[in-house]
Amino acid sequence: MLPGEGNNYAPSWTPVVRYSGGSGTAEDPYLIYTAAQMNEIGANPADWNKHFKLMADIDLSSYTGTQFNIIGTDVNPFTGAFDGNNHTISNFTYTSSATDYVGLFRSIGQGSEIKNLGLLNVDVSGQNYVGGLVGYNYSGNILVPFPLNKFHFC
Repeated sequence: MLPGEGNNYAPSWTPVVRYSGGSGTAEDPYLIYTAAQMNEIGANPADWNKHFKLMADIDLSSYTGTQFNIIGTDVNPFTGAFDGNNHTISNFTYTSSATDYVGLFRSIGQGSEIKNLGLLNVDVSGQNYVGGLVGYNYSGNILVPFPLNKFHFC
């Protein structure tokens, strides 16, 4: 008898769920609720052309030094869409004096869009092409529609 046939066998593995829902399309973006899910975006280059929507304010203070997986690379920039949904990401730090392209998004490419996102208490350092939100913009779009005096944006 094979496992699962005629018994109560349950697999010993658990499917990996990287985000809190969605399929990554414009109509059904991946939903991001936690710092861990935000960090997963940077760990999954195959998702860098997908759509994301932030569903809560996120505190990244648990990631220090170079622990956070920043999103995109200089040769493979983020080309998807990230809708901050009028939420904030706070306490993002990334410290590496020998690293180029440093930011929450290391680089964004043509066709990418980041919108409705606030950043609070950002502290990043690197060698060249450094910014709190984006290290290098290869013709992407960054839209900030709500009052700048409410949040600090990069």
